Order: sequence, then C-alpha cells, then structure tokens
Amino acid sequence: MTLAEMLAMYCLVWSPVPWQVITFDAPTLDEKTPSSIARSRR
Repeated sequence: MTLAEMLAMYCLVWSPVPWQVITFDAPTLDEKTPSSIARSRR
C-alpha cells in the first residue's frame, strides 16, 4: 500500500465532502447473475 492510497482512505473516512461527490450506481445484472446470487445465499 502506498502513501497516496493511505492518505486517500484517510480522507474518505474522516471527511464527508468526498462522499457527496461520489455517485453510487447499481451494476446491471444479466439473467444468470440473480439466480447464482440466490443459490450462494442458501
């Protein structure tokens, strides 16, 4: 782990500002993925 990665994680954890800039989009799933997820949860 580099110093830059460590500082980026520190800033993301302790500052609310970066989280306001990031957008979270759910990935699109094909037809096989939901069934494999349901099987793995059993």
